[in-house]
Amino acid sequence: MQITVVERAQKIQIQEQEIVRRERELDSKVRKPAEAEKFRLEKIAEANKSVQAHYLDPLCFYSHLELFW
Repeated sequence: MQITVVERAQKIQIQEQEIVRRERELDSKVRKPAEAEKFRLEKIAEANKSVQAHYLDPLCFYSHLELFW
């Protein structure tokens, strides 16, 4: 009876360790790369928005036209 309890406790401990290992694997293979890609896309979007705002500014637009006249 006592051996069964010890074996069950060991199995539970192994399962808990496996859960921790899978969680770390998920972080390194899925979550971190996804967060990095999200950050990269946000920075690109911010840059595009900044460029668009710059060129949509009427004063900026006309100052660029002066270069061609």
